[in-house]
Amino acid sequence: MLEAMTNQTNPQDSIPSQEAVNPSPEVGQVSPGQPGSGEQLDQAISTDKDLTASDLNKASGMSYRQLNSWDEKGAIPSSRDTVDAWRKFTPDDFFTILICKELRDKFGVSFESIKRLQDKFEKDKFNNLQHTINCITPAGYTVCLFTDLQDDFYILNDLDMAALIQTGFFRKKNAKDFLILRLNPLVNKIFELLKKPPLPDGDAWYEKLFELQGKAVVKNDAEFHLLSLVRSKDFRSITVHLKDGRIYQTDTYEELAEKVDGSNELMKIIKEKQYQSVSIDLADGEVIRISRKSPVKFNKTTEKS
Repeated sequence: MLEAMTNQTNPQDSIPSQEAVNPSPEVGQVSPGQPGSGEQLDQAISTDKDLTASDLNKASGMSYRQLNSWDEKGAIPSSRDTVDAWRKFTPDDFFTILICKELRDKFGVSFESIKRLQDKFEKDKFNNLQHTINCITPAGYTVCLFTDLQDDFYILNDLDMAALIQTGFFRKKNAKDFLILRLNPLVNKIFELLKKPPLPDGDAWYEKLFELQGKAVVKNDAEFHLLSLVRSKDFRSITVHLKDGRIYQTDTYEELAEKVDGSNELMKIIKEKQYQSVSIDLADGEVIRISRKSPVKFNKTTEKS
């Protein structure tokens, strides 16, 4: 099959496993309204060889001469009852041919690479069309072929590809180059032949998703500063001052020392920061604890003042 990244080992040495660079199989597959949730649209596709070369011409513009030429090169998955009979195709055969034609027309991919893809499909005996439909529906994901045209052929949605890029899939010196081909338009061509409604448009889903993601993303310098303070684990407490929902000041409180030997050490602590309030606790005339409050103010453009 065209492998799903969540189930396969990583094709690049730069990343130890697909699980390490891709959202876990649970993410995006079990939530309501997403692929794999049990709420799939009724998009089951026949596996019968009911489609003809005429149908292929309508869907792809491939002429009979091209079809014969591709067939001679072993780049056409089809069957005939006899040598003189008409070629017959399953919808999945059609899908494979459309993918290969797009690779050839748009990227100039060689017949050698196309044959390699065909051989992989034949070896895996997997319904890549149905798999792609299941990845797209019901949310309307944009799903792509992600391939190096050599050993690795994957079907991924665009969010998974973004996750791969963010986690370093292409960062190492020995990383391979990959080609990306959108599959949604090809599926819709087959749906039109089969008189099925087109795939759902995912714009509304993506809009909701990005809105949710935006709420979890640091938006400005003040928020980044606050997050850094929290993660530093250096402070006993942090006070955040808001105005109209915007952070305009943070105050950090830290314990500097339980005991201080001599005034020189005390003055050194006091001079460490320009803006601060220092509290000194005494016992029997000796300094036993020093606490510091450090304010950081932000102006309207969220830059530190």
